Amino acid sequence: MSEIVAACKFKVTENLGMYLGIPLHHERVTKRSFEYVVDRVSSRLSGWKADHLTLAGRITLAQSVIMTMPNYAMQTNKPPQSTCHEIEQLCINFIWGDTNTKRRMHLINWGTLCMSKNEGGIGLRKLNLMNNACLNKIGWGVVLKQKGLWAEVLTHKYIVPRGMENPIKKTGMDSHLWKALVSICGDMMNRVRWSVGDWQKVQFWLDRWSDVDKPLIYHAGCQVLEEDITKPVVSYVLNEDWNWSILNQMLPDNILNIIRSIPVPIDNFGRDSTVWGLTANGQFSILSAYRSLETHTPSGNANRTWKKI
Repeated sequence: MSEIVAACKFKVTENLGMYLGIPLHHERVTKRSFEYVVDRVSSRLSGWKADHLTLAGRITLAQSVIMTMPNYAMQTNKPPQSTCHEIEQLCINFIWGDTNTKRRMHLINWGTLCMSKNEGGIGLRKLNLMNNACLNKIGWGVVLKQKGLWAEVLTHKYIVPRGMENPIKKTGMDSHLWKALVSICGDMMNRVRWSVGDWQKVQFWLDRWSDVDKPLIYHAGCQVLEEDITKPVVSYVLNEDWNWSILNQMLPDNILNIIRSIPVPIDNFGRDSTVWGLTANGQFSILSAYRSLETHTPSGNANRTWKKI
């Protein structure tokens, strides 16, 4: 190494520092790696007089300032849970007016505050879920093979497979970003759907192309041959109809009924493409990703009276 440094006139350093406001992690990511985010939040809070603000004012500042400060750092990193909890605790203490010398009663727990206004909350976001939603955005860009140096590097360096159910693995030598993407890949791919056209790219058994909750290979009544697993949907069409002689032997009746409602592939439908399954237009949005990650299930008949208060 010393010869390379001398020949290229490089400087040796143990810390690559910051780039565009984000530290370049080259060691194991720990709570200490994100202390700078916690310090920024604490510094901002120290300049505000919480005692001189109303509860509504503190909530507004928490929503618009405190909870948005970590977002930039979470776009390409996965901070430890302890870091997210520490920032959330700072936010909770500020909302309820806690100080270094006085602690007030917290009338509502954090989970309730993070619910939507329709459900009686105030619409705050849990940082760990927001972090996963941001990583979903990057993962979605890789799935679409977006044009950009970052997408090309990830695609070619880690050989991202096209099949939606193929395992994406990580090793100890991979970048922290790739490891973070692998950790959320399974859940993200469950939200990806196919907009079918000529059915040449969609894999019949592995891809989610119908209204069935899982890929069809999980519903097969018998073992699918290895050479058939990656066959496209169009391979199961015969004489402008589904090849029922094969499908009747491999799938249960409830799945067959769903397939019957799907038009048989024809050439003039255009090409197959992937779409985000949580929005009407098929475009990715962080809001839709976040809502799908929430552990509680919002009620369709939520009491809208809460929103008027």
